[in-house]
Amino acid sequence: MIAGLLLLGVVSSADMPLSLKNRQFSARIAYVIDVKTYAVDVSLPYGSQRIKVALDGIVAPELYGNACERRAALEAKAFVQSILWPNETVIVRNLRAGRSGVVGDIEFAGRNLAEVLLRFKQVVPEGEATARNWCRF
Repeated sequence: MIAGLLLLGVVSSADMPLSLKNRQFSARIAYVIDVKTYAVDVSLPYGSQRIKVALDGIVAPELYGNACERRAALEAKAFVQSILWPNETVIVRNLRAGRSGVVGDIEFAGRNLAEVLLRFKQVVPEGEATARNWCRF
């Protein structure tokens, strides 16, 4: 994974995080991992590189949570798959190295994916999720 991040410039050769706050890349959706994480093929001058991008600023139900949380995660993933098609062209921007990989924004059809998910109550903002009970929804 570090090799892919090096190619994109998300981390330096010394494994130090480097923000790409003002950069954007054209990409294609390879597949939806879960409602927060996507495998994308990023277009680079010499070809494409597949990376996993986690949406920034949201908390989503986990596929490996309790039964209610798993059900909410599967419903949210189905929602995303209904609006994002495999091989759909998207824009990835604001990439940075996060705790569990690459974090950033994904835009499709001029819309920020995280904002769409928030609007349709599939996810919650990052600060509000500490005691989230997915079974209530």
